[in-house]
Amino acid sequence: MVTTTKRTYEEGPGCDTSGNEKGSKVWTIAILNEFGQECDDEIQVPNKTSLIDFVSMLCNGPVKERREQDHEMHAHLWDLKIIPAELSTEKSQEVVCPPGVPYYIDRDTLDPDTLFENLKALDLQGTLCLKYDYGSPTVVTMKVQSVSFSDLGKEDEKHMLQLRRNKGVPIQGTGGDIVKDDSQKELSQNEISIIPAHDLPLSKQIDVFYPEFSKAIIDNSDYDEVRAFTLGLSKRVDCETDTTFSTMELYGIDDAFDARLPWDNMDDFLDVAEEVWSKKVSRRGKTTRLISPPTADGKESYDEQKEWYESLSGFLRRLNGDRVFLRKSREEIENARNEKKKTEGKDVFDFATTFPRTAGQLTSGKFRWFRYETHGLLKVVVGRGLGINHRTMKEEQTLRICKRKFASFHELLCAVEASWVYPGSCSTSSPPQYLSTDTFLPEYDADVSPSNPRPVAPPILSKKDDSIDISKAKVLAPVTALAIAPEGETTTILYSGHRNGEVRKWNLETNKQIWKKQVFQHPDESYDTFLLGIRGIAVQELPSGEHLIYTWSHTYDSIECNLPNEVRVLNGRNGQSHHVLKCQVDCDMDRHPLISCVIFSKLMYEDVWDDVVIVGLKVTCECLTYNENYTDFVLEEAEDFAYGNILPFVGEEVEETWRGHNGTIRSMAVTPDRYIVSCSEHNHGFAEAIILWSAKTPGEPLHRIDLFKGNLCHGCLSPPLRSLQGGIAVHGNKILIGGEYGDMIVPIDIVGIDEGGDKKPSLDMRGFGTLGLRSTIDSSLKGCLVGSGNAAIITNEGCEEVYIFPIDSLGDNPHLNNDLSPTDIEKQSEHLDEDDDTHLHVRSMALGQFKFRFQKHDPSKDDENGGPVVLAIKGRYVVAGFDSGGIVRAKLLPEEFDDRSKGSSNMYASSALQRDESLPTHFDEFDHPSDDRPPAIAQQCLIQ
Repeated sequence: MVTTTKRTYEEGPGCDTSGNEKGSKVWTIAILNEFGQECDDEIQVPNKTSLIDFVSMLCNGPVKERREQDHEMHAHLWDLKIIPAELSTEKSQEVVCPPGVPYYIDRDTLDPDTLFENLKALDLQGTLCLKYDYGSPTVVTMKVQSVSFSDLGKEDEKHMLQLRRNKGVPIQGTGGDIVKDDSQKELSQNEISIIPAHDLPLSKQIDVFYPEFSKAIIDNSDYDEVRAFTLGLSKRVDCETDTTFSTMELYGIDDAFDARLPWDNMDDFLDVAEEVWSKKVSRRGKTTRLISPPTADGKESYDEQKEWYESLSGFLRRLNGDRVFLRKSREEIENARNEKKKTEGKDVFDFATTFPRTAGQLTSGKFRWFRYETHGLLKVVVGRGLGINHRTMKEEQTLRICKRKFASFHELLCAVEASWVYPGSCSTSSPPQYLSTDTFLPEYDADVSPSNPRPVAPPILSKKDDSIDISKAKVLAPVTALAIAPEGETTTILYSGHRNGEVRKWNLETNKQIWKKQVFQHPDESYDTFLLGIRGIAVQELPSGEHLIYTWSHTYDSIECNLPNEVRVLNGRNGQSHHVLKCQVDCDMDRHPLISCVIFSKLMYEDVWDDVVIVGLKVTCECLTYNENYTDFVLEEAEDFAYGNILPFVGEEVEETWRGHNGTIRSMAVTPDRYIVSCSEHNHGFAEAIILWSAKTPGEPLHRIDLFKGNLCHGCLSPPLRSLQGGIAVHGNKILIGGEYGDMIVPIDIVGIDEGGDKKPSLDMRGFGTLGLRSTIDSSLKGCLVGSGNAAIITNEGCEEVYIFPIDSLGDNPHLNNDLSPTDIEKQSEHLDEDDDTHLHVRSMALGQFKFRFQKHDPSKDDENGGPVVLAIKGRYVVAGFDSGGIVRAKLLPEEFDDRSKGSSNMYASSALQRDESLPTHFDEFDHPSDDRPPAIAQQCLIQ
């Protein structure tokens, strides 16, 4: 049981010598600093002060000083703890609260009518603790210094709440809004009285014409309790349409009313606002009414908000409460107005005639607005709103202040009409210097553009409705590979590979199939279907103009599974077998590596440039350790040590494998200057290394970028480019890698090329950019990047968009992230917000985007994504393939994308696009030429 001691009061004008109370009680409270030490700040709080005003003053005073950007009382959670003098702060949790004596108040339990005198637990030397929590907590601790009595009148007492600095200099106004001296800005009754609309009879006042809307602002007892009402353009943040025109704030974080876009006609605004407030709602306390103007932007905003809300369900729907949306065309507004005039037999309200200055300012397109707090405070403002909700302001932005509760909406607007004066002019100016509609205030009107503009989204080059179905969903087996190649002077061909082992040829001018061929087929139908099918297609153009189609798979035609994997080459004219490349590294092997990718290049053997097919293998290797520039590399030593996982073919003859990668090959590319780039990954899927090779000396590495070394373990660090599963594209000496399952772009330049041969070239990773196409780092595990000419397209199966980037200029873009240092893997697993500005900046680097509709293989399953899983581009053609079996062609690109080069879209860059859970073989399981082992590799992450 809590016992209380007899309270002692200071002797003063309101107290006799015996301590008997006379007049009103006034509390003097000292504010402690952040370290709990007393400072010179104190507050004088009359007993009749509203607790809402008291907490608001603290939030806009001490709390704001300690957290400037998010301090408003209604913005987030807060609680106020009252601790009597005889109880220490440490024991405050043990306080037993007697009936009717509040020790603890928070935002949700605060009664708006609670006054400071209701805090009966508070006494002299008692403590108050305000804890404000918006992501991180801020605590303001206060001590009661003295309690005195005053003969102040009721109105004087109401306005006595002050924060005093240096023992007596008031700098805080009622309600907690910082002002230097607002006496000169306070609106006088005489200024209001001279407004022509002030003397209108009740039948002509705005409350009669818009009763429900007016009641919601002035007398909202039948509605959710409104804390404040704003009207006028107060913010424009992300884009031209990210604006606020009118709000009604509740005591909490919710709004009861929201008009986001500016209106150019106040009568239209009021008509729609009245109608939305006339609609009956199912629940109190959880309803927000949203209106949009009769403009194109208004329709787009209305559709977006409604679509977003209707997509919510369950907990998220309950959390956001009920929403009432309303938008009407100008014709509908006018017809409703005429019908109302006809049926009710009275004139309609003319806002511009009744309040001409207010109408002109609110529809001027400038930041002109007012805020009315329903406890009795009006501020008329110019310039952008500040704070977390853009609804507070600096002192110099305030034109006039009026501290009173208004009895009607009409009376409130009369006060607003009298307040549009030049900034700095005082209430004693005669005559007042009013703003006109055309008045230009340089400080506030010179820039009305978005304050924090979001990056401009790339243009949509092909909409969903522009797409053409080459094959509809569920007609064919899931698509696993695509390639586009010109055939002759006028025809463009598409080759598609499917999970059932088929290859199909299509004419992209007619979208008709030319032939199909069953290339791979396992005799055991129960065989793991994930490994079945075409794993890649590369098209080589012969001097005659005919195509050779190179295909490979991760399955076998024999149940014994002991034959070498093959690249099967088809005749492009009819699909018949042309020849086979057997990927046999050693004739004594009884197991053989799978194939990851295939590229075409010229390599020099015995001083002759030969046309070579280079195959990347899904096999791990042992190799000697060299420095990043390979200055200590000896080709013969490397060849004697172990087999490599890059396999060249001259014709059908196998040449010496290339040694350099420990991990499996993921992708390769060829540059015009006859360099080859290869990328590898570890068994656990993390990126391992990127190596630059010389075509003049096959098998000789020139430079290496190590990405991840060591085993995957808890707490280890990884580079930003964690996964190479996405693809690769090349243009000149510029390489673009798509990682993180089609969610990351990584430009790499080949630099330091010396024609004299005295200097070795090297790889320069310029940074990375994440597009934010995946909801989490562990979701949507299929993605693709492919290129043609200077253009590369990228997507992830979790989205409907495909972005097209310029390869040659990405490395110089300032929006790339250049922090290539390793980070904690667990941090990379945090939720990815697709609307994060960082992601939007990366997307803004794109030349454009394409939209494709989702095609879910099984719509009943929620875990499927339905976006494109494989892409192809060649010149103006862009084609997407889906797990559903659908093949869709986008609208033709503009002519500047035309690519006259020969060969297919993936002739010079190839990657294993599909995720493969099978464990790769390891050459250490076979006999290799040497028993030596390289030194152990340190388990660390390194970006060089």
